[in-house]
Amino acid sequence: MTETIYSNELITQTGNPYFTIEAKEGENFIRATWTGFINVERAKKGILEEIAAIQKTGITNLLVDNRKQTGPFPKEIDQWVTEEITPKLEALGGAKFAQILSSNVFTEVSAKNMANNEDVNDQQAISMANFANEEDALKWLIG
Repeated sequence: MTETIYSNELITQTGNPYFTIEAKEGENFIRATWTGFINVERAKKGILEEIAAIQKTGITNLLVDNRKQTGPFPKEIDQWVTEEITPKLEALGGAKFAQILSSNVFTEVSAKNMANNEDVNDQQAISMANFANEEDALKWLIG
């Protein structure tokens, strides 16, 4: 049985999870899952949790599953990522994010916009790509 080396869940005020993150021994990636509607506050908390997982595990490959997300990721988050998160990731040596796209068109478009934003996806501190399925995402992420 594979041991979990890092795990956390962020929940809404009504007790429903909106973000889960997990790293398992022997896997060279961290799995993050977004669920439901993500506002700015939730986005920031989830992204900061990704940073915490990288710091704790030393694993810099993230599989980000957006298939359960509804609605767009907040546009305001891009500038915050550029100003606050990019320097943190640079200090950690950078990170790769493979995003599995949602069937929700608004979620899909916002994920693609973030990946196409060169200030966010600078290919140095942050290398990000979008995929239709987990298999292709993992191939890109960990080979």
